[in-house]
Amino acid sequence: MEKLILLIALAFSFNANAFRGVDQTDLSIGSFSEIKCGLNTDCDKVSGALQMVELKVVSVTADSTLTKDDCGSLQIGLADVSITLPDSGSVFGCRYTFLNGNDSSTLDLHPASGDQLFQLTATVDHIARTTALGANVTIVAVSVDQWVAIGVSSLLLPWSDVTPD
Repeated sequence: MEKLILLIALAFSFNANAFRGVDQTDLSIGSFSEIKCGLNTDCDKVSGALQMVELKVVSVTADSTLTKDDCGSLQIGLADVSITLPDSGSVFGCRYTFLNGNDSSTLDLHPASGDQLFQLTATVDHIARTTALGANVTIVAVSVDQWVAIGVSSLLLPWSDVTPD
């Protein structure tokens, strides 16, 4: 009898790691013990729940200004472009990733007036610039006047601090 109770307890303990998957209408799509995020999917834990967001990939060929609707996107510079960021305080927690996708182009990141790109620039209002193919950075709005680089990748520190005209 003790072996039967132990066997039943073990069987139930394996199901404790499963969770129920639901779609946006709360329709059950099954139970899972593992989730793998796809190539264009960003997965985060938000308030104890898994949040999966399709990554928006944008080819940038002209100067542009980002908004909160662009949060979570990958912006790929394919020409000489300047990308202006929204005020960090208006998009707290917003994350953008930038990639220079052309070896003969300049990619400039302009913070909103009074904002600073920490780890990329020395002071407020300065521009982060790269001309290196493959240079990329992910930034997050962390306060009313600060963007912080949480991921920078490329050889030989390709981002430079540029004083605006």
